[in-house]
Amino acid sequence: MKPIYLQFFLFAILINTLNISTRAQDFNNSKNNPPYWRDTIIDRPILVEDIKGTTFDPDGRAVYFVDYTNWSEKKVCPIMISHYGNEKWNSPDTISSTYNLKCADPFLSPDGSKLFFSNFTSSPRTICVMERVNKKWSEPHRLNDLINPSGSSVGQVYATLTDRGTLYFTRGWGDIYCSKLVNGQYSIPEKLPDAINTTEFPEWDACIARDESFIIFCSKRSPSQGSSDLYISYKKNGKWMLAINLGIYINSGFWEGLPGISPDGKYLFFMSDKSGSSKVYQVELKPLLNSLKKNPPK
Repeated sequence: MKPIYLQFFLFAILINTLNISTRAQDFNNSKNNPPYWRDTIIDRPILVEDIKGTTFDPDGRAVYFVDYTNWSEKKVCPIMISHYGNEKWNSPDTISSTYNLKCADPFLSPDGSKLFFSNFTSSPRTICVMERVNKKWSEPHRLNDLINPSGSSVGQVYATLTDRGTLYFTRGWGDIYCSKLVNGQYSIPEKLPDAINTTEFPEWDACIARDESFIIFCSKRSPSQGSSDLYISYKKNGKWMLAINLGIYINSGFWEGLPGISPDGKYLFFMSDKSGSSKVYQVELKPLLNSLKKNPPK
């Protein structure tokens, strides 16, 4: 694992290489606004390779991520956290309770009280959670056997949560499931319908809207721009509609994945390797969705 000073160096590059726009200047004059990587637009990616799985505190002033650099060679890969202060992102720290784990896919619950992640230390992969207690994170524990079946060879990854506590995640080869929170316990997971899951292709890395009005996920299904595209399905009258490709504004002939939404619902974050290596991209979500409704991809 890279020393913390090297982690900080990478993160400093991420911040310092951003091209500050007028909108970002406006942000700098308004300290009350969340400091998302908002000066990054679709043509200007966050220029740090292999930092993935970003998730923010509810106020936007802390970001959690995993450094995937040389991922396959690592035995441990903890969750990192960086706080915003003095109008800059500070040196990232390791969440100590994940120091000896190989983590992926961090996701903070909407109220900021729980941090979910995929535990690659175990075999098969399991979804674990930590609780925030007195501003510190507890030791992680795996979710119940309904989510992580004991004795199963099938892994579970990429947890995402709604305001009501419903858990969405990927199981096995690539199917998206959801599990409702009932009396503080997750219920038997339900596989999402054919409008989202296909039998021919895997679907994974689902990102659910907090009000459960839409879901964004990855797939190789047709139509596809490249090796992995982002798709969206809307829920209408309690039913998921047929998923559509997010189009060439987001997808390219290369790999796109790992979607995430800012706590205020304003920004979509995702990864793409269209520049030759994996980088984080950011785009305003509402204009994108409005454009899709007016001109859905064919």
